[in-house]
Amino acid sequence: MKRIISLILSAVLSLLIFNSCGNNNLKKINFKIDKDYSESTSSISNKIGDTFDTDVYNSDNVKPMLFRCEDEKGNLLYLMGTIHISGEANDLIIDKVDDYLFESDSLAVEFDIVAYEKNYIQQTEDLKLFLYKDNSSIKDHMDSDLYERCVDFLKEGNNYYSMLDFYNLSMWAQLIDQEMYNRLDIDFEKGIDRLLINNASENNIPILNIESSTEQYKITNSLSDKYNIYSIENTLNSTTEDAYTDISSMYEAYISGDVDKFTNSVSEEYDDISAEEASLINEYEEKLVINRNNNMSEKAIEYLSSGETVFFAVGCAHLIGESGLIKQLQSNGCTVTQIVS
Repeated sequence: MKRIISLILSAVLSLLIFNSCGNNNLKKINFKIDKDYSESTSSISNKIGDTFDTDVYNSDNVKPMLFRCEDEKGNLLYLMGTIHISGEANDLIIDKVDDYLFESDSLAVEFDIVAYEKNYIQQTEDLKLFLYKDNSSIKDHMDSDLYERCVDFLKEGNNYYSMLDFYNLSMWAQLIDQEMYNRLDIDFEKGIDRLLINNASENNIPILNIESSTEQYKITNSLSDKYNIYSIENTLNSTTEDAYTDISSMYEAYISGDVDKFTNSVSEEYDDISAEEASLINEYEEKLVINRNNNMSEKAIEYLSSGETVFFAVGCAHLIGESGLIKQLQSNGCTVTQIVS
């Protein structure tokens, strides 16, 4: 089983709320990112993909996960799997898809995170989703030992503040994941989706929102307390070396453009987990993957039917598997062909 389940999936499915807030509103509640860590973690604080001297990151070996989708009427849609984290090969990926983006009538993304970062009112409203409404605090929803472990973990990066206690388990699961990302020196500033949005804006290409920020965060917030506890413990029980290995493996599979290789890199081995763990992972997949895939597929078909060419870019985990967009579009009569650049 993958060691850092939530880190892997947040990189390829949905954004952590503080990254898409751009820390603007979180600064108002004194949450900050501080990358000054102890020697025990600094030795592996490297940018993912920060070694262009290896063959893995050679331009010839970097291929986008980009597909041409054509319906029975000849309408065209470009389908691209993105990754939300920064990586030094991301610019190479963008260089290889720009021509297809520029010939499109619009860019469709999960939601426009660049515009969202400027919308302080919406950020504030979304953050309210993660506050307890019954005057309880996080201490009422996790045992004291786990709470102390979480606080100690966040304090190591100077990222614990007492007001965070009023946010719910879903927020705390994201806080713990973010802290692990910080220790790996991984950010979201050059994620594929952000680079695509910037390029579209610079070239006056309209940007469409497949989802809204509120829709995405409500789904995240609907995960059960049991799942969030599981996610928190999964990250806390892992080392930074484990996390770096898992995320690097996933990233290298992504930039290879090999769908099967990428699928294997993010798939879980269920043989060595309990029935309860399997149930919790299935809950995540149902809410964050399958249900959203169905909605995204409907949007993609709607865009195809419009007759305009849309560049449809979503987290790459939404493309793969039995419920993924590739198979859903094929089952709706579309011809889906990977573009090999």
